[in-house]
Amino acid sequence: SYAASFVFNKYSQTQEKRADIFALEMIKLAYGKPDGAIKATKKLKEFNKLNKFEHYFATHPHPENRLEYIKKAAEK
Repeated sequence: SYAASFVFNKYSQTQEKRADIFALEMIKLAYGKPDGAIKATKKLKEFNKLNKFEHYFATHPHPENRLEYIKKAAEK
């Protein structure tokens, strides 16, 4: 059902966000700066074919949102 899909995918997107931020922290510890992670996320954004509405049903966050929170986490 659409409702179950929406709920599960929202949970999955939350997990993906946590994983992204954890990976960013590991990159910062290993390399000192997260420039490569930001560059890679920008590249993924270029390949995005789904609009904002369709991403409510996706398992991963929308690339624009993802780039935004990765940039914010990189500044910390």
